[in-house]
Amino acid sequence: MATFSYTAIKDGQQLSGEMEAADISAVQRELAGQGARVLRVERKGSSAGEDGKTGYKGQSLFGGRISYKQVTSFTRQFATLLGSSLPLVRALSFLQEQNAGTMLGEVITTVNSRVREGMPLSRALSEYPKHFDTLYISLVAAGEAGGMLDQAMDRLAFMREAQEDLRSKVSGAMIYPVIMLVAMVGAITTMMLLVVPRFAQMFSSMGQKLPIATRILIEISDVLQQTWWLMPLTLAIVIPAWKKIGSTAAGRMRIDSGKLKIPGLGPLVIQVSMARWCRTLGTLIGSGVPLMSALQSSAGVTGNVAVSKVVAQATSEVREGSKLATPLKQSEVIPAYVTEMISMGEESGSLDTMLGKIAEHYEREVDQLVKNLTSMLEPVMILVMGAVVGFIVMAILLPVFQMQLMAG
Repeated sequence: MATFSYTAIKDGQQLSGEMEAADISAVQRELAGQGARVLRVERKGSSAGEDGKTGYKGQSLFGGRISYKQVTSFTRQFATLLGSSLPLVRALSFLQEQNAGTMLGEVITTVNSRVREGMPLSRALSEYPKHFDTLYISLVAAGEAGGMLDQAMDRLAFMREAQEDLRSKVSGAMIYPVIMLVAMVGAITTMMLLVVPRFAQMFSSMGQKLPIATRILIEISDVLQQTWWLMPLTLAIVIPAWKKIGSTAAGRMRIDSGKLKIPGLGPLVIQVSMARWCRTLGTLIGSGVPLMSALQSSAGVTGNVAVSKVVAQATSEVREGSKLATPLKQSEVIPAYVTEMISMGEESGSLDTMLGKIAEHYEREVDQLVKNLTSMLEPVMILVMGAVVGFIVMAILLPVFQMQLMAG
């Protein structure tokens, strides 16, 4: 048995106390059984965050989660306040009031109390790894060590805003094609399952030979009516199986490696990965984080396991004394433009600046490539939908015209 201190809310009032239990989960269950909402549970006699036994980080008092955008907004506001020469505790108190009643507000409250007790900001934030990752903590720690926390937060906010903008451009550009695809499949399926069977019954009562296009359409409609249940069943099997494969290291590697080989998609994935990695690595190095630590922290931000593997291999060779550009040049994944710019940056001692230029270049390239892909997809999908609908209409009208000719 161990002693735990806790903070909770019950009947609108905040409760604090101590409890003996086997572990944190037991304390949470006991408090929940008493009708209390747990805010923080901490093993007494050990600092928060040790062995992963941190305070409350799961459910918010008012529900919901902390989004990536919320953390980015918090970072930008924090950087602005610190840049205005506002003391750290006052800045946190201001942000605490601004986010009162939210899960982010609860996190800021705890962080603020830790800082007031003398804990470094980076360590206080590290108690919430789901919201402030290793990269975030590394930048904050570097800013604290160099006495330029305001600049570190400003760079961190800029980096997150750039990544968020990049993500929104890619996802936003795909919304219209996806809507078009869903509408197209829905319209064609409705016609094949509801409209065509009615005409098929009418044509069968005529007792005349139907045009080949009409016969093909009716055959397809009959097959769909008999096997329509296979479509949702297939989705119910394929989607979980795909997620299961993607959850394993080998499966994720196969999927991400395959993405790089798809025409059109491959270059986009590479450019997005390079923009993210170079932006992150440049920000870390520019904030005073050592190269090895920066490489280790930035390897996972590429968004593609195959690219991250190349960065990890390059990190191992840099640890052995090699320059960063050398192992990257040996890879078939990293573009020549990236390796040449990194080589120039290493030679001139301005690696962080060169990485920033690479990120800006690929962010522009991604924007243009997404626009080109979208503008190409739209007419292709419209033509495909028009061709399919046109075939259905033609196959339905041909027997009608045939009847009119015979009657004439």
